[in-house]
Amino acid sequence: MFIHAVSRFVTPPVAHPRVLKEILKGYTDTPFRRVNTFILLALIGAHRCVQGRTPSGNASVYLTTENGNLGDTNNVLDQLYRQRSLPMPFSFINTMSNTAPFYVAQSLNVLGRNLSISGRGLSFERGLELARLDFDPGPVEEALIGAVDEVPPGSEAPHPAVEGSFWIYVRKVRNGALGEVADVRSFPDREALAAWCAERPILPRGRGMLACGAAVPDEEKTDWQRRTGLALFDYVADYGPFDTVTAYGVTKFLETSPPASLLHINRNGQGRYVALVLHRY
Repeated sequence: MFIHAVSRFVTPPVAHPRVLKEILKGYTDTPFRRVNTFILLALIGAHRCVQGRTPSGNASVYLTTENGNLGDTNNVLDQLYRQRSLPMPFSFINTMSNTAPFYVAQSLNVLGRNLSISGRGLSFERGLELARLDFDPGPVEEALIGAVDEVPPGSEAPHPAVEGSFWIYVRKVRNGALGEVADVRSFPDREALAAWCAERPILPRGRGMLACGAAVPDEEKTDWQRRTGLALFDYVADYGPFDTVTAYGVTKFLETSPPASLLHINRNGQGRYVALVLHRY
């Protein structure tokens, strides 16, 4: 699965969607009505990613998210249970998280698979895993894979609150690619991942980089460094552990790293692990 384009968009929470609409105008002339923050974040990231490119009509969209459309969902529940009134129709429709990838596909004129994916702390990894299965030996030839989340209402995280939209454009064709998703593997626990790492060097020892997700504690990061002999690529420190931070780290590596390889390890609250292997050409 070869990576041909990548996009990172990070922003503090905006006071009104019109701010995001103005940003979106820099990437597409298509007018959008009845859209909310979550949809606009998805559109900004996807259109930034494909600038200067025209995805084929059969391209697929895989949008991953931890929490989905929180803003309108919060508003609808407030209208139902506090105001004891019927919700606004478009707010109710936009509570469906698959509305955002629909807007992405419609605005890019692509008719392939269109999915929203959430995976308990491993959402971006699950999206990559599913896309890879659809690519090889499946029918999908190219796709946009993104991670989008907005700040939860009333969030009191110790780090500055940020919202994100991070996308990669992948194809089966290597020609012109900037990198590759070489492997995506799931493991039931830490021991299974450690055994896999011990079977053979995942990346050449002393070369490449190791990144660990926000849920991996510091002592465990040190242990993975010892096991792999790889230098640590620490992206979590940039903004803290926000919901789409894994996708931020992957896209940062692809945008800023010289030619190198990355082993990314992440876990969720249930102790399940996913390892990604990426190459930057």
